[in-house]
Amino acid sequence: MTVAVPRHGEAGPNSAQWAELLGEDLAPSGDLDWRHGRADPENPANPNLADDGRAQGMRVKQGTRLYIRTILGEMAKRGGRDAEIAAELRTALKEGKLQYVLVKAEDPVGSSYAGAMLEHLKI
Repeated sequence: MTVAVPRHGEAGPNSAQWAELLGEDLAPSGDLDWRHGRADPENPANPNLADDGRAQGMRVKQGTRLYIRTILGEMAKRGGRDAEIAAELRTALKEGKLQYVLVKAEDPVGSSYAGAMLEHLKI
C-alpha cells in the first residue's frame, strides 16, 4: 500500500513536505517475516553504478530499509507502472520522505471487529 500523506500540517500534495507512505499489514497472529534480498540499483539501466541497496544475497526482514530496497528491486524488475512507482518510492526513501507503517489487526472477541494497531517503523 502506498499513498501520499502530509507532513507537519502541509496543505497539499504539491508541497515539498508531503511524504510517501508504505504499509505492511498483518493478521492478529502475524509477525514480520524474512525473505531473500535482491539488489535494487538506483539506475536499472546502469546497475553497477551508485547504490544497489546492499541486500543482494542476504536475508532481509520486513520493516527494514534492506527489505524496502528488495521490494523496490522486485518492482523495478517487473517494469511498467511497478517500475515507475518503485522509482518514486526510491526517491522518497533517499530524501527521507518515506514513512513505513505496520498495521496489525487486533484479535477479535467473537466475530466482532477489534480494530488494528498502527506502528511507525524506523527506516
